Amino acid sequence: GCKKAVDTTITDVEIGAFLSLTGNWSSLGVTSQKAIELAVADVNAYMEQKGTNIRFSGMVFDTKLDTALAKLAMADVVRTRTKYVIGPQSSAELAAIKPLADEKNVLVVSQGSTASSLAISGDGIFRFCPGDAVEGPALAKTMYAEGKRVVITLARDDAGNKGLQASVGTSFASLGGQVDAIAPYSTTLAKYSSLLTTLKSKLQNYIAAQGAEKVAVYLASFDECVSIFNEASTDPIFSSVQWY
Repeated sequence: GCKKAVDTTITDVEIGAFLSLTGNWSSLGVTSQKAIELAVADVNAYMEQKGTNIRFSGMVFDTKLDTALAKLAMADVVRTRTKYVIGPQSSAELAAIKPLADEKNVLVVSQGSTASSLAISGDGIFRFCPGDAVEGPALAKTMYAEGKRVVITLARDDAGNKGLQASVGTSFASLGGQVDAIAPYSTTLAKYSSLLTTLKSKLQNYIAAQGAEKVAVYLASFDECVSIFNEASTDPIFSSVQWY
């Protein structure tokens, strides 16, 4: 009798990954890369066990949170006709790649973006994190419930962190709290002495008027928070209030 030929051709489904591996917020980028590697291995083992001819592979781009690098990565992805992307981490990068992703019908899943401006119904962008419209009120309620009545907000100058600064401030004010928003600091800033001088002056005034237990600092940042904390750690004014 005749036996039907078995198709052994493997179909490779490539997934692009836009991660910050050597730039700011590499803490998330490196762990995301490892998670993707584990997921690809697990899913491919499952596919093999089930006898299917579909396999997945990852194509990783180190975007360093740089919007220009993210756009170049997106161009590479569409050039190879890849239809799936994990990342990018920041809202600024996500906004930069969105036009091309929309045009080429690429499914994008970001693990770090929070900007409410990117919560657009019907597009192909999905995000693991709650948007700032959810996170802001939650954090504001937490601070207010813990007795804070004044919050000074600081943020990195990018879409995601500025969105969080605005959402936290608006929500805290709606509860009856007082908000003092410092202008967002540059993404290329290396020293934070000027920022901290401004913050210290405000803290001294509010602490004198309200007491340290009612004053808080809200910081929306990436890995540069380590440098900010290191510079602030030598002055007891900064450690006299709670930071969120």
